[in-house]
Amino acid sequence: MASVNEGSENSTESCFSNEVEKLFDNERKFRKDDSTVKVGVETEYFLVEERQHLQDLEKRNEILDSLDFCKQELAADSIEIATDALALSSFKQLEQEISEKEKKLREEALDRNLFLLRSGTNPFRELEKLELSQKPSLKKINRYFRNDETVKLGDKNEIDVGDARAASLISALHTNIEASSFEDAVSKANYIYMISPYISALSGNARFLDGRDTGLSDLRMILWEKSHSTDEIDIGRLDSYFDSMRDYLERVEAWPEVIEYEESILEKNIAHFWKDSRIKFSENDLIVESRIASTQPSVREDVAVHAFCIGRLLYAIDSSEQLLDIEKVNHNREQAMRHGLEGEFYSPEGVLEESENMLLKEIEKASEGLEIYGIDSENYMEILKERVEKGELPSDRLANRFQRETKNAGNRKALFNALGIKQ
Repeated sequence: MASVNEGSENSTESCFSNEVEKLFDNERKFRKDDSTVKVGVETEYFLVEERQHLQDLEKRNEILDSLDFCKQELAADSIEIATDALALSSFKQLEQEISEKEKKLREEALDRNLFLLRSGTNPFRELEKLELSQKPSLKKINRYFRNDETVKLGDKNEIDVGDARAASLISALHTNIEASSFEDAVSKANYIYMISPYISALSGNARFLDGRDTGLSDLRMILWEKSHSTDEIDIGRLDSYFDSMRDYLERVEAWPEVIEYEESILEKNIAHFWKDSRIKFSENDLIVESRIASTQPSVREDVAVHAFCIGRLLYAIDSSEQLLDIEKVNHNREQAMRHGLEGEFYSPEGVLEESENMLLKEIEKASEGLEIYGIDSENYMEILKERVEKGELPSDRLANRFQRETKNAGNRKALFNALGIKQ
């Protein structure tokens, strides 16, 4: 295990191993007998001021103090809300839960003349002027990964994202699904990784950075990979599926130990295990997390993405679907992030197919998975179908609006207008 505190490395490894063995000794407490689908989600936002980005951190801190369901993220101007775990019978439940929390957050923000930005990137921040949260652990993470190399990102416009601080410019949706056993958690984590490119292809909403159009459908994980990957680790990407819970935890243990913790080492190391799919432990619960999607333009669109993720996972479980070759999954992943609906994708059967037909079939599978488990999908899948049939993702819509706005304004003002944020 790599460490910034080499003198205590053996002690930390020993503590990690002890915590792992305790997990296996108490494996029975994580077993669930019922088939209830329990889901919780996390949504990340940016707080934006009229002066284009948050200047007064006290405003953010006051909001964090006021709302116990919010927590701070890496950027000084980012904030996250999380829902409780719901026994899911209808996605209306989930939409209502997110909407109620977002309404309170939006009111707190507006009281301080702030606006909530729902986007996979904060396109207004200038990279050389980035501020991070003052939380010590977040600052240590940035120092560990920070480098001075130039690393370019973008097709239409190239932007240097070599500085690790660039990762503070991205925000995500996380879908958390309860597992019933160690074996079930590993199976769900592998399936989620397999379907993650399809999630990304249907949800691209991270195209703009530093006031410019990169031309990428969803740059969020591309940026994170370029700013944080090292010779030891790849951010997001898996080179092989998880074989077992021990294999998963061995990979977590091999991850660089950026911060030395004295307790709850396993939990905190998992928090820094930045893969598209991961397993978390919470008291007596096992949670599998999907991490690839960017924050969507609206709550309803968020829920559509969560519904696809959950439904497609349930379909895979019910049909005992064979896992697609990981190299083909990683091909799909790169295509989805860069090209969105115009990517060239392998189907779950391993055949390169025309993207529209293939993605529509994947949406149908997700709907079928929800139906099998008696979960009402309402009309959320129609949102994704419409995206595919129109050939337009949120990132494409924003690019088209931006193009129109630049006829009468500079880039940053055009972005504000395109995103509907008043100045």
